[in-house]
Amino acid sequence: MGIKRWLGLPLATLALGCAPNTRFRNAAVVPAMTPPMTSGRPLEHSARVDAYGGFMANLTNPFPVREETPALRVAQASAGLGARVRLGSIADVGLRVEGGPYSSTEPSAVGTPPVPGHKSVFGVGLSFAGHYEHPSGFGLGAVYEGTGYQVPWAQWECVQQTSPCPGRLNTAIGDDLPGYMLADEGTETVTVHQLALIPSFRHGIATGFMGMSVRGTIENVGFSDSATNGNLPSSGSPAALFTLGVELAFERAHVLLEAHRASGNPGNSTWGFGASFGFELGERVRPRGAQPPDYYPLPPPGSPMAPPPVYLPPPQPPQPLAPPETTPVPSDPYAPGATP
Repeated sequence: MGIKRWLGLPLATLALGCAPNTRFRNAAVVPAMTPPMTSGRPLEHSARVDAYGGFMANLTNPFPVREETPALRVAQASAGLGARVRLGSIADVGLRVEGGPYSSTEPSAVGTPPVPGHKSVFGVGLSFAGHYEHPSGFGLGAVYEGTGYQVPWAQWECVQQTSPCPGRLNTAIGDDLPGYMLADEGTETVTVHQLALIPSFRHGIATGFMGMSVRGTIENVGFSDSATNGNLPSSGSPAALFTLGVELAFERAHVLLEAHRASGNPGNSTWGFGASFGFELGERVRPRGAQPPDYYPLPPPGSPMAPPPVYLPPPQPPQPLAPPETTPVPSDPYAPGATP
């Protein structure tokens, strides 16, 4: 029985993964990879407000590497509010706020410690978008988003004064990490930039679109033998996002559904989906690319652009028509009975 127990421990460790037995372990609560929640089309009214939410699946790295692998708690769920104002016919600018609850987080690596207090990640950002529409229905949008996130973090130190720490699974239990004690915690501001190109096609009330974006990430040094600022959350290498979606546009209300997939990144995000409900405000502006009217009304009389008046003679009563003139036809001398 004892032999089976000792054989089972390495097998369980291999199945669940293992973390380096370093003196310090670090954690940070970060948002999931999400694309801009837009179809890339211009606003049809002066302004628009949006409420959106989404989910992003994340994978856990079972074999993190000392001094290299990030240890993050990625908020798989996200929600936010946004507002945009139209600038002319081809651009708009907006403000957005979003957050990711700690209750939805998943560790990016085995051995990622908890963040005491279950603090959620929160961000405020600006967006700027330019649009092009063709009368055939095709369009292209370019969207930039810059968001400053308040990222909670925590650093844990091994309770044993020797390095490295003794080998153990060190699985988090609630807000505790057996074998470690909380050494420091705080909140770091990290800015994430995102740039997306979104081609689309509109037919009636439906717009189908696909997006290709490059988004910055947040990372840290998860497992280290030194307590330095380099272990705190900071901007990481960019990752790619690919999006497919559809938007239904009614008189003022808009409903958007999208699915996306991310390339490899420190958060190990894979696929996700999102939904948005928007409502446009203000007066309607003719969308760029709409067909012009077939006629244009004339300026009112008396204006400088009005055409000069045209005077027509009074109508005359109808005159009787004279009978048409006839010309006698010469006789045929060869006709029967004709006189030679």
